[in-house]
Amino acid sequence: MSNSRITPRTEFLVHNKEILSETERIMLNDIYMPMIGSISASIYIYLHDSSRKFKPLEVRMHSEFIDEMNMTLSTFSEEIEKLEAVGLVKTYVSNDSHVDQLIYEVKRPLDAEHFFNDPMLSMYLFTKIGSTSFNKKREYWKYPSLPKNITNVSRKFTEVFSNFSLQPLNTREDSYHGKNKSDGSYVELDDFDFEVLFTHLKGTFVDRKFFTKTVRENIVKLAELFSLNAYDMKSVVIKATDKTKGIDLNILRRAALDYYRYEKETEPTKVNVETIEKVESKDEEKADYFSQLDKISPVTRIRQLRNNNPSRNDEILVTRLVTETSLNNGVINILLEYALLQKDGQLYDNYVFKIARDWESKGYQTAEEAKNAARSFYKNQSKKKYNNYKVNRQAVEPKWFTESTKEKEHTPKRVTKKQSDSIKDAIDRFRKL
Repeated sequence: MSNSRITPRTEFLVHNKEILSETERIMLNDIYMPMIGSISASIYIYLHDSSRKFKPLEVRMHSEFIDEMNMTLSTFSEEIEKLEAVGLVKTYVSNDSHVDQLIYEVKRPLDAEHFFNDPMLSMYLFTKIGSTSFNKKREYWKYPSLPKNITNVSRKFTEVFSNFSLQPLNTREDSYHGKNKSDGSYVELDDFDFEVLFTHLKGTFVDRKFFTKTVRENIVKLAELFSLNAYDMKSVVIKATDKTKGIDLNILRRAALDYYRYEKETEPTKVNVETIEKVESKDEEKADYFSQLDKISPVTRIRQLRNNNPSRNDEILVTRLVTETSLNNGVINILLEYALLQKDGQLYDNYVFKIARDWESKGYQTAEEAKNAARSFYKNQSKKKYNNYKVNRQAVEPKWFTESTKEKEHTPKRVTKKQSDSIKDAIDRFRKL
């Protein structure tokens, strides 16, 4: 959803068929809130509860959020995107050209079983709270199965109520209050080519009939999360498949994570471009470099920049950029390069997301656009710093960053040669591979 289109006078409707149970409210607070934060959770509760005070689909104004929730519309736009991403809200826009109106459809939280079987949601929660808290939450929500060796002796409806006559009933396709459960993390199912996967699986024991809708959805999410292609997924699926029981979703998730850690992280990136100095000297080679950044996964890019040894925090931050923002790969990759170079090889969440939200709101789509934005952002920040205090250090800039600025207003002390060479070498290697 683009926050640039929302004004206090922008209309909105709430489509809410739900009456949340106590269990679902606990699920929201215990499981969803660590992922989306308290502000997003409060917006969700407000949309749900306030809809009871209005007529169904009553027209309301976005100024309501300013008045009732004491927040800016830019904050509202950023926070509701998190609700969209985890499947708690779906946002629609009116197709009538003369109507400035949005519709927010409120969805139920997933139950614990479906949440922990959703690979993207469960893994993201894992990265946010760590293994200890994650396992505690999962144990809390577990409930034992029925005992084995039992027989169902319940009476059928017709056995108990046998003396009534069925009257003709006109069935209508009305919409009623009731369950409108979240679909989980939002991805496009057409993003993965299953036909190519089936070609790779020919001659194996994996049968097409094992690929139910749920299995396909999980494969798409895992492929998106870990940048796995059809050939990669072949190995993952084989490990997760039993000849008689089919594909186990829990094993599928673990196998995908293991494949990424032990296969994808160590494979060389096949990119044929020149060194940074040569690339920056020719326009067509510059374009080639940025086109490569548009294609490569941010998970792969941070691995290259970290000499194939990214920290856990690096991987978590990159995962958050991919899942919490709508930025394309090339934009994220430029952002990573820029942030590393400006912060002496460190990635700080607040700094990175400040830039990410700004670029997201402005709709940058390519690495080339992000490059220009980085220059602009740097100039603005440099002016602010110089006006407030003496700058005592300056990070090393990639040549694409300084190619159009021949004059420097200030030339403070640079970062250490070791830090400089490490990051520049990572960028150089990317162009040589």
